[in-house]
Amino acid sequence: MKELAENRKDARPQRTSEDENYTGVARHPLARRWLERCIASERRKGVAAGPGETRERHYRRAESLRSQLKPGGAS
Repeated sequence: MKELAENRKDARPQRTSEDENYTGVARHPLARRWLERCIASERRKGVAAGPGETRERHYRRAESLRSQLKPGGAS
């Protein structure tokens, strides 16, 4: 079992020098995938909420997450 776990570590995305361009959690490749899923989720919630303040709140949240995915973005 331990050998299998060690093999799976190699399958995971590893940090590279490109990751240093990001700040906060976005420095890790898996975290960037997670952020992308969160952005999509917030956008879907905004569409489902219909017009109004709730929609705008979800869209603002999505934009704040998107800013973390930009190299040199917010932390």
